Amino acid sequence: MGKLINKFRPYARILLAFWIILVIVLAILPDLPVPMIGGRPIPIRLDYPVHFLEHMLLAFLAIISFVTNLSEIQSFRVTLLFLILFAVLMEMLHIVIPCRSFEYKDLALNIAGVFIGTLIAILSLREKQH
Repeated sequence: MGKLINKFRPYARILLAFWIILVIVLAILPDLPVPMIGGRPIPIRLDYPVHFLEHMLLAFLAIISFVTNLSEIQSFRVTLLFLILFAVLMEMLHIVIPCRSFEYKDLALNIAGVFIGTLIAILSLREKQH
């Protein structure tokens, strides 16, 4: 996987920029329908996995883009801090957008996605270094 990361790294910042724009657009669109699956007893909201997956990919792309070496603790910390702040900001935007609402579950899934995406990126970078 290390060779794949090396080939992917030049394009990671471009993909990250597009992904950030997509996440922002999805966060500010008013009155998005919430797709659900399942029947009456237990309907499952599909926006929960979307929150998790969009922030997981965001974190993966950001870590791959800005942390070139795992020994660069400072760049790793700054990138992780910005990812968490971005996740919080995206959910807090829902407070001021009509027909959208702030939900702690969504915020928790955003942050969980950031941590899992970061972990996947770290494991990918670690493999590259060995």
